[in-house]
Amino acid sequence: MLPGKVCTSCGRLSFDYVSFKCPSCGKEEITRCSDCRKNNVKYVCKNCGFEGP
Repeated sequence: MLPGKVCTSCGRLSFDYVSFKCPSCGKEEITRCSDCRKNNVKYVCKNCGFEGP
């Protein structure tokens, strides 16, 4: 089981998530819970301001 991480989009602790480096700057780790991924909730990189999904 993965350790819990806080979702970048919704701020909730999740155990079902993916984590990746920001596709723009490659410095900030983005964590997305399964609910936010499924519902295409946007995230913002704290380092460069890039918005996804």
